[in-house]
Amino acid sequence: MFSHSIDGNKEKISGSAGISPIYARVNIDGPLFSKKSSFLTSFRSTYSDWLLSNINVPELYNSTAGFYDIQGKLDLYLNEKNKLLVNFYSSTDRFRLHSDTTYSYKNTIGSLILNHKFNFRLNSSTSLICSLFNYKISDLSSEDKSFTLTHHLSNYSLINDFEYNTGAGRKYIFGAEFNFYTINPGERRVIGTSNITPFYSANERALEYGVYAGTDFSLSDRLKVETGLRVSGLLSFDDGKKYMYSGNMPIEVENITDTLFTGRNKIQKTYITPEWRVSLNYSTGRFSSVKFSYNKTAQYIHMISNTTAISPTDTWKLSDVYVLPEKGNQFSAGYFKSFRRNRIEASGEIFYKMVDNIKQYKAGADLLLNDHLETEIINGKGKSYGFELSIEKSGGRIYGRIDYTYSRTLIKSVSEFSGELINNGNYFPANYDKPHNLNILATIKTSRRLIISTGIYYSTGRPVTYPVSKYMLGDQVFLQYSEYNKYRISDYFRTDLSVTVNSNLKKVKLIRSSMTFSLYNLTARKNAYSVYFKSEGGRFNAYQLSIFGTIIPTITYNMDF
Repeated sequence: MFSHSIDGNKEKISGSAGISPIYARVNIDGPLFSKKSSFLTSFRSTYSDWLLSNINVPELYNSTAGFYDIQGKLDLYLNEKNKLLVNFYSSTDRFRLHSDTTYSYKNTIGSLILNHKFNFRLNSSTSLICSLFNYKISDLSSEDKSFTLTHHLSNYSLINDFEYNTGAGRKYIFGAEFNFYTINPGERRVIGTSNITPFYSANERALEYGVYAGTDFSLSDRLKVETGLRVSGLLSFDDGKKYMYSGNMPIEVENITDTLFTGRNKIQKTYITPEWRVSLNYSTGRFSSVKFSYNKTAQYIHMISNTTAISPTDTWKLSDVYVLPEKGNQFSAGYFKSFRRNRIEASGEIFYKMVDNIKQYKAGADLLLNDHLETEIINGKGKSYGFELSIEKSGGRIYGRIDYTYSRTLIKSVSEFSGELINNGNYFPANYDKPHNLNILATIKTSRRLIISTGIYYSTGRPVTYPVSKYMLGDQVFLQYSEYNKYRISDYFRTDLSVTVNSNLKKVKLIRSSMTFSLYNLTARKNAYSVYFKSEGGRFNAYQLSIFGTIIPTITYNMDF
């Protein structure tokens, strides 16, 4: 995604580029019209199909993978009071792993941002943003079974921010934003003479809004306060069809009593939520401080994801009559300290978060091509807690950083019907609950021309539900599964190593180049992406899917000009 903080070079044309056997990139920036305006462009692409076709690994036969993205930015000086920023970003991913099914994703973002200076105290920023996301899953392996499955999400935003500085150490910020969402939950289209049944769904639409105000000020030389209030809400529009369910019964397909057909522009549900934040930053010394914060937030759009699936098929869902907004309350406290003239920075932070209406799925939930997702979703409760430790050393010939996080995320289902409760209504680990995360990065400049870098990454394996027994019913074998997410897949561990050799570093050279030799997954560990079970000859066998479960060497030629 583009970043508003990176500007093009306003003095001269400059750039950088890199190329390897599987990857290429190029960046160019410079002044535009005058030294008060600038442009920035970048392009990245992979072309790894040839490598996959030449690797003698049966799991990668009939596989392809590719990615590219392009970014552009214009920083236009209009006059002393106005500056216009134009941003564009587009990316496309596609892959097919050991199958005839191709997955492709496309993300496009564009924005216009006008920064206006009313006077030396009051500034404003007005943004128009368009974001488009879609994916397509295609299987064209046979004429009678060919199909494409699609999912679309579009978001159009208008944001107006104001900042007023009193000149006495106090700052006020206020503004409003509007987001209009359109989501197509999913469609299955057939090709030619395919026997696959097509599926079409109506678009979901909603308008999210927010009005906010806040202030930053200092109570003393040591204590700084930031506080704010935001009122957010959602207007959910009818899609032309609404399912009605039996009263005092679970929201399930079997309990649908009627289907109402309504006008597409009618508002079916409204939500409004006050949100607030406050933080205190107290300086305990010249190079240390303590920070406390509290935030209350609301979320009206939800990613619906079956993360245990082998293939990624995430969809998005807007809050409506049945799917409630998620609301969270988070508390945090941290200590920050720097040493040796800010060359070493250390921090520690603890946090606790409570979430209402977190989305959980019923057993055997069918999330794809489902125009009544409320029958598969339970509005539950969640809590997260833990701490983060970090130490970073910069400056000199050695750079290093160590980050460690202990974090738990637990969920429980909430329902008046016992049949909808997961693990009897007790808390259980979320699919993304990974208590321990450790990252170690180090870079050593052994000389002006030689740089050695390494990275070590470790995390606890994510939760999984395993079969613990089986029983026979006639000639059929049935599995008895453990409590939901009771077990975990193996822990994740990876080590990377790279060596960069710079060319002659004379300043008079127009082009400076370097070569980077890298080894990905130095220990060739087969980290599990997922674990799944298949019935084969009356037996159920367990399989572990690993992606890039071997050492991968690459060489990249880089240049700056």
